[in-house]
Amino acid sequence: FFNGKAYKTSKLQNFGYAQIEVTEKNNILPLGLKINCHEFHKSHIESDEKKIYTVTKDTYNGMVKRWNCGYINKNTLGAYAHVHFFGNLNMIKEITGKIRREEVY
Repeated sequence: FFNGKAYKTSKLQNFGYAQIEVTEKNNILPLGLKINCHEFHKSHIESDEKKIYTVTKDTYNGMVKRWNCGYINKNTLGAYAHVHFFGNLNMIKEITGKIRREEVY
C-alpha cells in the first residue's frame, strides 16, 4: 500500500513524547496543524514517499530532535506517531468534516 521497506531494529527508535506539525499539503490534514504525540517502536522505514509532517522532540538535556514522518495514500495516513485527539480537537474536526463533505476517496 505504501512504497518502501520496514526493518526491525534491536533498540527503540525515536522513543518518547513529541509534537507533530503538518508541513506538506495533503488531502487529510491542514497545513500547520500541531498535535502532541508519542512514539515507541523497534523498526525503521526506508521509503521515497513524501512525508507530510515534521516531528519535534525536546530531549532531557535541552537539545531538540527533529525528523519527518507521516505518509498518505488516498484517505489513509500511515505513521509511527500515536496521537490522542483531545491533544488538538481540530485534527478530528478536520477529518470528520472531510468525511461529511465527502472530500475523501
